[in-house]
Amino acid sequence: LLFSSIQLFRHSESQKIKKIYFSEFWLFLLRALVLSLLITILADPFSETDQSEIREKWLLIDPNVDEKLIAEDIDSLEKSGYSRHYLQTGLPTTKHTEENQSRFSNTWSLIEEAQEFASDIDVFTYSLQRNFRLERPKFKSNIVWHQVPQSKTTETTLAKTDDNEFKLISSETESRIETKTISNPNYTVSEQTVLIVYDDHFLADLRYIDAALETVNSIGLTKINTRKIKSEQFTDKDTADCIIWLSDQTLQRRQSRIKYLVYEAHHFQDLISRQNGYFSINRRLIANENPKVFSDELPRKLSQLLIDLPKTEIARNDMRIISYPQLQSAKSSDDTSGKKQESLVHYFWIILFAFLILERHYSVGRSA
Repeated sequence: LLFSSIQLFRHSESQKIKKIYFSEFWLFLLRALVLSLLITILADPFSETDQSEIREKWLLIDPNVDEKLIAEDIDSLEKSGYSRHYLQTGLPTTKHTEENQSRFSNTWSLIEEAQEFASDIDVFTYSLQRNFRLERPKFKSNIVWHQVPQSKTTETTLAKTDDNEFKLISSETESRIETKTISNPNYTVSEQTVLIVYDDHFLADLRYIDAALETVNSIGLTKINTRKIKSEQFTDKDTADCIIWLSDQTLQRRQSRIKYLVYEAHHFQDLISRQNGYFSINRRLIANENPKVFSDELPRKLSQLLIDLPKTEIARNDMRIISYPQLQSAKSSDDTSGKKQESLVHYFWIILFAFLILERHYSVGRSA
């Protein structure tokens, strides 16, 4: 059709048309322009369909938040298409409720990754702290933070902690440990004193660490005497074999041999060394692959509880947990399967050039 129309145009008997001079070059460009338009129209149904643009809306709730205070917000957002998830401000727990659809463990990394999957993210938490390791995460504008007033019930959370909420190791593991250690007549139960200094917004992390220490005690591997005080009550007179620091308050250099697990390490980089007696404990332990950050004098089982279990036992027992590797895996699969249909545009461009070459060959042949 295109070829015939151009040939008729060139050989028309109309006097007006004959006055218009078309060189072979301009005819070539005209044909290319018309063919490009046809290719665009014909190839559009076969163009790449990017499914990654189908985005989710996530509602992330700090598990320590009293949901009665934000019930209306939750209801409104869920009606708007948001899916509810529960995040952790630090270490993950194994506490389950039927409402929990999933658990977030490494909060900042997960939220950073979630930006690739969710078009809108609303976070409800007690603290608006957004810094991690002296770096402010580069969150996009679709992240909305809501600071929730702390209710009085949260202050008594620790007193109401039920041991059954935390099953950190299986019965088989307990039996195996007992066989290898406690049943051994040469095994001697060691005794350690641990002081946990904490701020209110670290309650979720405090509950987990407290449960880990209680688990070590319950299986009889070692005896750990634990004491917990708030950071504002901490003085130089408070000593222990190990102090776990769950606070954003600046830790003053102490000339003692007390072993510190500095939980939020970004304030204390100058203190983190074995020579100073301080040992870094990454606030996001799920991403910490190196158990050597712990003092050699601490019970080995405690090190395993605080590093290995968040990656193994909890992930195994709670299939709803959303972890950083899972998001990375989903991102990789999106890269390969996000485009559902193969594009045929390049085939049409091949047809375009083949047609132009044949047409030129035909025109030259006729003129000869």
